[in-house]
Amino acid sequence: MSKQRRQQKHRSNTAGPPAPWGTLPTELLVAILGHLTLEERHRAAVCVSKQWHDACYTPALLCKLIIGRGWNDDDSWGLPRLEALCAWLVRRRPVQHADSVWLSLFLPTSTNHEEPAEELSQAAVQERETLAACMAAVSATASSRLRSLELFADCTVLTTAGWPPGLTALTSLSLGNSSGRLSLSPELRSLRGVLDLELYAMEGIEEEHNLPPGVTRLSWDELAGFELPYQLSSLRHLRFLEVSCWKMQPGDFGALAELTSLRHLMLTNACLPDSLYRLTWLRSLHMDAFERQQGLLPGLEGTLPALQQLTALALGDVPLWRPGLVAALGALPHLHRLSLASAWRGYSGRLHGGKRTLPPADMPAPAFLGRLTWLGLDADLLVRNPHLLAAATQLQHLWLLGDGLQRGAYSQPWRRLMKLVRQHPRLRSVSLRPSHDSCGYVEPVVTCSQRRDLEALQRTHPHLTFNDYPATPMSLDDLWLPFFAE
Repeated sequence: MSKQRRQQKHRSNTAGPPAPWGTLPTELLVAILGHLTLEERHRAAVCVSKQWHDACYTPALLCKLIIGRGWNDDDSWGLPRLEALCAWLVRRRPVQHADSVWLSLFLPTSTNHEEPAEELSQAAVQERETLAACMAAVSATASSRLRSLELFADCTVLTTAGWPPGLTALTSLSLGNSSGRLSLSPELRSLRGVLDLELYAMEGIEEEHNLPPGVTRLSWDELAGFELPYQLSSLRHLRFLEVSCWKMQPGDFGALAELTSLRHLMLTNACLPDSLYRLTWLRSLHMDAFERQQGLLPGLEGTLPALQQLTALALGDVPLWRPGLVAALGALPHLHRLSLASAWRGYSGRLHGGKRTLPPADMPAPAFLGRLTWLGLDADLLVRNPHLLAAATQLQHLWLLGDGLQRGAYSQPWRRLMKLVRQHPRLRSVSLRPSHDSCGYVEPVVTCSQRRDLEALQRTHPHLTFNDYPATPMSLDDLWLPFFAE
């Protein structure tokens, strides 16, 4: 054994016990605790020592306050646990250090149907009162730092009564009830700083006239709603509106014609509104009919030419080769961003009678392709018609949609498409996007070897980036807002 190794062994044998945890610097301890969730920290870490207890309440660990779990987790909040949360919010005042608060509370009365109706009603009232007390504690202890609040519950009625006045610094507010109703109290109108508002309710949204007046972006998801409320016309600064309208019919969108400040409209699971042709001030439009039985948005070709100010258009379940669509798109002089997904839940081409409908080959290149800077098309269509990419001379961003490239018969057309991508003078990015708007559950649109081709292309052409969509579900913001950016 060498002398150096003997010295190292001697030092290891004579070294004392490791330093106790109490000697750990506070800054390092806070950094370690930051890798735990709030619940994990307060379940065990606070009980270790006074130093650990104080570190758990360091403002740096409370700036983003997350309480509860996601929609898919089986983690119901009973009344005792909800009361304990309320007491903790009042005693410890963690909200005073937060700039964003996220609460997800699943209450058992929304799913417990085995109890007698009178007992269920009494439990629901108790939970409603305790939930209101929790939100009152949030409101009472919030500071001017709190900018974002997200509250998702699973209860009979979720109401804002009693708690909004202390949240005047909010700029973003999200409220959701996955089982019952959402009731908007008059106090909500005092939140004049709220610009971004998201509302979701399974059984309907009540008191719509109490919306904050300064909202510029609104997401309205009312599963049981049958008509877009005319109270939205009071939002004079509204520029972005997202509506999930499962049960609405073409005549139920009359309120849209009153939103003269609106510039960006997103209709999910929609039929074609009768009043859409009147929205001549729109700059961008996103519509899909993936879940509607009639599909394909009948009457679209006659409506689009009226929207002369459109610069961005995204349509789901509408193929480019649909009769009359090319002429309608050509009538939009300012259109430079276009995404057309004809696939349904990851299938390239809509299924008719159990058979897959493939796009045509040798499709004529529309003239409007020459002015597009952003284009999303089914990969099937581009591989069978690579000249469409060559015709888009100003194109900078390309989306490949669907899953049709996984068929082996496309090896030669795929190589021709990659050659055009390499030779394109302005193209800066190639992205793989799911066809079903925000859902990330669809199959990859390319095979592993094709993905390697794209990655090799990025290495040989550094100016060209290749983006794959994440394996987990993405939000609508991740997918569509960059596309709609002005």
